Amino acid sequence: MKTKSGMMALVVVLALALTVFLPVIDDTDDSYGAEDGSSDFYYSQLSSMEKEVYAKILTKAESLDPSDLKIEFEESDFTLDRYPTLEECTKAFRALYYGHPEFFWLINTFAYPESGIMESMTLSFSADNAAELAEQKAAVNAAVSKITVDGEFTYDKVKQIHNWIVENCRYDTEAVGSKECPEAHNIYGIFVDKAAVCEGYARAFMYLCQKNGIDCIVSIGQGVSDDGSENHMWNYIQMEDDVWYCMDVTWDDPLVNGSDSGEVYYSYFLKGTD
Repeated sequence: MKTKSGMMALVVVLALALTVFLPVIDDTDDSYGAEDGSSDFYYSQLSSMEKEVYAKILTKAESLDPSDLKIEFEESDFTLDRYPTLEECTKAFRALYYGHPEFFWLINTFAYPESGIMESMTLSFSADNAAELAEQKAAVNAAVSKITVDGEFTYDKVKQIHNWIVENCRYDTEAVGSKECPEAHNIYGIFVDKAAVCEGYARAFMYLCQKNGIDCIVSIGQGVSDDGSENHMWNYIQMEDDVWYCMDVTWDDPLVNGSDSGEVYYSYFLKGTD
């Protein structure tokens, strides 16, 4: 990309670390859900400036045009009559990325001017063109339409969603830590490829819960086991008692625990803080 002067414009690509965006649970709020699979849980925690940036990112993400990913900012675009800071843009992007699993084509990075003055943001999509993206979206919608969630109570629905993911998908060990397999980190990996890492599991679980009227969010941090710790993603889910519970579908998959028994584990199903 060249500037008017013919010099190459330098940009910095920001890869968002999974370890710094943890939920702040507020039990006084009734609902964060939406039938499209999204949640405004993290959006509700943004400042007014960050919400304005969020709205611009949302418009770009909804355009479904991988050939036009740059978001241009003007100071007059914002009520504070200034450019947003990098921190504000980062928080807005994270809130959207973690709140919209239905935007499976959105990659967890964005580029910005090396000067640090946020005159623009450039998003990254997993698809190369609009036609490819349309095919991917159609494949996800077709797969999701075949999943039945018809439990009488919230608990029954949550168990059906949990079990469907565990029984139909496998943990993609080859995609761990790889940037070459973006689908393994989103709902496309679960619903179409039937293989994903923890992020794919958590985002798919959230997506199906939200679509079925159950408030659910993703949570990002460190998973700790006998082998050490690593970046991990799981869920928080609000049940009929208005309490938020932990849910880790990934670690309830027997394949992740080194077993191919075919049984479904419930070791991390609706757990409390302990």
